[in-house]
Amino acid sequence: MKITGFTSKLLPTADQTKQIFEINRSGVLPLDTASLQTVLSSVPPELALYDAEVERLLCEREILASHLESCRSALAPVHRLPVELLTDIFELCFPAELYRIQECTSYQMEIDRVSHRHLLNFAHVCARWYRFTTGTPKLWSTITVDTSLWSGPRLPDNALLFLLECALDRGRDYPLNITVYIECNAHHGDAVLTLLSKHAGRWHQINILSNDQPSRSLSSIKGSLNRLQKVELDTKWKKIDIFEHAPCLTEFTFHGKSKYLPNLPWTQIQTLTCVGDPYTTARPLQSSLALLRSAANVEHFTARLDLRDCNRHSISTSPMVSSKVRHLDLQLAADHPGMVEKLFDSLILPSLTSFTISRFETDPCEWPTTSTSFLLLAKRSGFAHHLLHLSLDTMIPVTELLRCLEVLPALENLTIKDCILDDAAHIVITDTLLRGLTNVAGTTPLAPKLHVLKLESILTFTESIFVELIDSRVKQIRDIEGEQPFRIILSPSWMLDADIGEFRPELVPRLEELESKLEGRLVVELE
Repeated sequence: MKITGFTSKLLPTADQTKQIFEINRSGVLPLDTASLQTVLSSVPPELALYDAEVERLLCEREILASHLESCRSALAPVHRLPVELLTDIFELCFPAELYRIQECTSYQMEIDRVSHRHLLNFAHVCARWYRFTTGTPKLWSTITVDTSLWSGPRLPDNALLFLLECALDRGRDYPLNITVYIECNAHHGDAVLTLLSKHAGRWHQINILSNDQPSRSLSSIKGSLNRLQKVELDTKWKKIDIFEHAPCLTEFTFHGKSKYLPNLPWTQIQTLTCVGDPYTTARPLQSSLALLRSAANVEHFTARLDLRDCNRHSISTSPMVSSKVRHLDLQLAADHPGMVEKLFDSLILPSLTSFTISRFETDPCEWPTTSTSFLLLAKRSGFAHHLLHLSLDTMIPVTELLRCLEVLPALENLTIKDCILDDAAHIVITDTLLRGLTNVAGTTPLAPKLHVLKLESILTFTESIFVELIDSRVKQIRDIEGEQPFRIILSPSWMLDADIGEFRPELVPRLEELESKLEGRLVVELE
């Protein structure tokens, strides 16, 4: 394409260019220099015309280039994304860490969280995205508030409350997932709970942390929680009854003393978590057993109990609790084996399929001196027929562990951990344990249906014995039609001693070789 525009009539010809070249080369001026003087006076205005033309062309080019980019942007795939996919993308951009109470520590972060600034940033991209973000209730369904951060110098007192109200309104009728921390004596707390109470019919999950008294507005929501399915409370509210008539409530987590436990629709509760106050709960074991007794239909029960300062004779007269719970997770701190023994003596679990006993981080959890209490629990509960998963992170002697496994023939999944204490370790995963789990030809092994064995170890066992265990288990199940492959998961436990808790170089290739040799029948995972 040829572009026509300004062209100067003073452009030199080839002969003129050659003539000037000869003059400059020889250094001899001709007698008549009028033509040269004419060039000196006439060319500068011509150059100015060229500059103007170049500027005009550059301007036109910039306009055309901008038009090209605008057309490309208009045809970009992002503008053709269906609303459903755009919703998924915006949800993936959700700053989850900002909506955790512990992660947000400043007034500005609280403003960003309450206002959903990440969504407002999207709304500034274009009119379509503005309409989409402000008109998609699902994007505004997570509400997190920490009133301890509401005292700041930048906005008036009611500004954050207004931002919260805007977010709630944009969510329309979409179910809400709420986390709220009410600081003691914070005048914002009552206003926040009053505003949230207006949307009580939308509550789907709510987590309330408060060291203040409950707002009077909460009493008005009783009977309005028709969508509420999950509640977590860490409060000192005494016997509130707002959750008693929540027809969909099935999951409840409670922190603290049992005297602050609210009235609940116990027959509906399927997942129950009790996190006792380790220093002020005088009778944590009895309280947890009482909860288990109340929740007759619970399927998943988790209890975190500190039994270190309890009187081990205090529950000797407590009635035995029979529960239909299927998954039981006990996180214990017990410095006397008698407490765990009393716990086993108090339970009948005829439907249990998964049993986890673990410690508080590095706190000790003493196993009973003998496993008689566990064996009796297993017998009266029928563990031999239905206990499929067992996970132990306790100070259990290896001989007692092997005794327990003898009465669990239905076991399919076993997790065992070496106990790492503050300044020492109680080693459970030893050569004795590995030999006890090894299948010997002509005998029935412990846990003959075992398919998954997870070991979290400081790796003090003998490698050849470990490999022999794996090989024997694979041979045991290889001829059984429809059997799953044997899966071994090994992860090192960290200790201060650098020589302990690390994979030895020769172990990894040996396990890889064994897995390759037994392809399809063995899965090895090193974590």
